[in-house]
Amino acid sequence: MLQLLDFRTWKSEPIRWAIKPYIGRDLLNLSLGLGNSGKSMYNLDAAIACATGQSWLGFETTGPMQTLYIDEDCPVSETMRRIKRLCIGRGFDYRTEKDFLNNFHLSPMCGLKVDDELCFRSIEATLLEHKIAMMFIDALVAVHDKDENLNIEMRGVMRDRLRLLMRKGKVGMEVMHHVSRPHKDAPVTNALKSRGATEILNASDQACLFEQEDEGLSGTLIMC
Repeated sequence: MLQLLDFRTWKSEPIRWAIKPYIGRDLLNLSLGLGNSGKSMYNLDAAIACATGQSWLGFETTGPMQTLYIDEDCPVSETMRRIKRLCIGRGFDYRTEKDFLNNFHLSPMCGLKVDDELCFRSIEATLLEHKIAMMFIDALVAVHDKDENLNIEMRGVMRDRLRLLMRKGKVGMEVMHHVSRPHKDAPVTNALKSRGATEILNASDQACLFEQEDEGLSGTLIMC
């Protein structure tokens, strides 16, 4: 049944941030970058910051919070090597740090697909069991079997799967995705270079583009 909004009584809810202004706890956040640009390392560090309540690149987190990192991009040996290095850089041993052990949950490469009903229910159950507040996915292309160039198929992944997980689990989500490699006459400079269907970007609340520059990796909010 059609319902009309009463503008006199409607009130907007403030955004709950995990890491302001980059990662919102009520948002579907998209992290864009070329392959091997460093976005996975930066996002893994962001997940550790959320779990431990430490700052991230000078930005304060609202943690500690229950954090799930789904890694379908790297073998577990490489992911653990990265976690060890990042935790050492933060001044602690991941095997003994209480906040990390209590709040950081890693799902190593195991073939999860959000468009598979059994996998979807498994993720949903994990979110609810551990009361996950932030969920990181590395990378979008690895967690579905749809054609990422078709809007109708990616609408199902982004809105009917990922957003449904957010609603059911009351969780914020950070999803890593690639941009198309630029031609020499058309460098990657804006959101329109997100690889695949436009629905990937359209279905997201916020997007951050990671680019390699002379001084290192930079992150720029391109949609918020």
